[in-house]
Formats: sequence, structure tokens, C-alpha cells
Amino acid sequence: LGTSVVEGIGIGVVVSVGDQCQMGRIVRSAGKENHETPLSKEILRVVYTMTCLAILTGVIVILGWYFWLRVEHPDYMTPVSATMDVIRVLVVYVPEGLPVAITVSLVLIAKRLCKKYDVMVTKLTTVETLGCVSLILSDKTGTLTENNMVVTNLVVGGMIHSLQDDRRLSCGEKCLLRGGILCNAARIVQNEEKQEFVGGNGVDIALVKCALDLGLHPQNIIESYYNLAEVPFSSAVKYSLSINCLATNVTDSDGIGNIQMGHFVTIKGAPEIVIEKCTRMMDNDGHIIDITPQMQGTLENAGIELGEAGYRMIAVAMLELDQNIFSPSYEYDI
Repeated sequence: LGTSVVEGIGIGVVVSVGDQCQMGRIVRSAGKENHETPLSKEILRVVYTMTCLAILTGVIVILGWYFWLRVEHPDYMTPVSATMDVIRVLVVYVPEGLPVAITVSLVLIAKRLCKKYDVMVTKLTTVETLGCVSLILSDKTGTLTENNMVVTNLVVGGMIHSLQDDRRLSCGEKCLLRGGILCNAARIVQNEEKQEFVGGNGVDIALVKCALDLGLHPQNIIESYYNLAEVPFSSAVKYSLSINCLATNVTDSDGIGNIQMGHFVTIKGAPEIVIEKCTRMMDNDGHIIDITPQMQGTLENAGIELGEAGYRMIAVAMLELDQNIFSPSYEYDI
């Protein structure tokens, strides 16, 4: 908020928190607004109508007493009695049972929502507002799923491999996860009670969790490579990119084996963007093969199958750079 920096990585300096920051002021000012619901408007209309009728009836009673009873039957009603009758008429018009009836109705509806649809209602007035809604549009990830994603399938060599099966990961699957870990902003922080994940978005955290659950030691992989440069994810390009080089020999603790590499690029993003930039791919056994038109069709079919099932798909690609051009001392400007 209040900055021209829209993407990238940097160090932030906290100058104010809570209600003193700009976001807090916006929340505080928005909380003071009293938005009227259709139900409150209808109740207000009924109250105005009842008030007008009560005043009109009271005026008629006073005029009837003054111009008729007082003249024709002077001893029938005194001014004090007439005033008391007007007050009784006004009291009769007061809808004493209206608040109770509305509250009971809203509570019953809220109870039904909680029992049938697992919806917790914090304000009873929102129950009536939901009754006026015919269509709800919502962003799925981060709104309905709380931005908590889990990796369930890996596609290697055009074949879909479920992670729910109790089996050993192939070399291609391990390399795929390693690429997802290196081009990743999430990190593991060990607290006294449990491990926590900091940084990154839901996809980054899901990849690190997946590698951790499968015993690939993501923290060791991250610490074994220097991060030379990176491009954060942007909705404009639909991918993120990182350039790494080997800091030390990667041990076989992740099952991949010792890998001697110079500088290499890892890209992670939308499959239609990443696959378009690739001419070769790794199969399930770790062999590099060309992406033929037939293989292109196989990848597209796998993407269609997962897309129809409602999965979010992320593609990962790696490229080793020419060491004659990109020397160890080469400085990247991206």
C-alpha cells in the first residue's frame, strides 16, 4: 500500500503497526460505516408507517372529543381522560412483538445454515442478506480453500503418478520436486514445538511440504545451492525463475545422487507457458528425451485430465547454462 514497488524481493522497515498504519486506518474507518440491509430498511419502513398511523389516529381521537363529545356530552369525558385515551391508542400501535419475532426467525435460519451447510453466522443481519443473494462469485484458491494446497499428483514423461500410492519415487519425480524446491520462496523454520513455513505462496509451501513428507530433505537441497538471481512470480508472465549454482556436492540423502553443475536456470509456472519454452524433457527413469508432437499431445491430454478434475497444475523446467559464457564470476542483471 502506498508504494510504487509492485514485485520483487527486498527488506521492509516497519514504521507503524495496528491502527496506526495505513491499513489499520482503512479498517477502522470502514468499521464505522453502518450499512443498512434490506431487512433493516423494511423494518424502518414498517415503523414509519405505524408511527404515521398512530399519530393520525391520536389526532382523530382528539378532534372527535373536542368537536363532538365535548359539545354533545360535556360530562362524558374530561380533558385528562381524553389525553389518556390518546396515549392508549398510541401504545397499541407499538409493535412490541416485532423485535422478538425477527430475532427468533433469524436465529432459526442461522441454526439451519450451521447444521446443513456448516456456515457459522457471526451477525444475524447477514442471514437475511444471504436470502437476497442469487449468485456468489468467489476466487477459489485462498478464499474457499484458505490457500492451503497439497501436492497429490506428479506428471513425469507424460504419465500421471499419484502420491497416494505407497511406493518409492522415481528419479524423474525426485528431479521434478528438486526443481520445485529450488525455484521456491518458502523456507522451513524450526520452532520449539513444530516446524513452520515462512515466505512464499500456497504453491511454494505445498511443494516444500510434499518434498519434506517424501523424505527429500528440502532444507538440505536449498542450502546446497547458491541463489544467484531470481525473477518472482508475476501474473503477467505466469512463471517464476531462479538461477542457481552448486555450493557443495549434493549428497545422496535425497536419492538423486551427486550432481556436478555450473550455473543453471529453474523455471516454475503455468504449464502452457513453461512447456512452450522447452524442447526436451525428462522421463520417469531420469533420461532426457525430445518433446515430439506425439509427446506434446500426451502432455496436453494429461493436463486436460487433471484440469477437468479441478487440480491446479504447475510445470517445472531446468536448463544448464554454458559454462564458457556464464562463468562462476558472471553477474546477472535481471
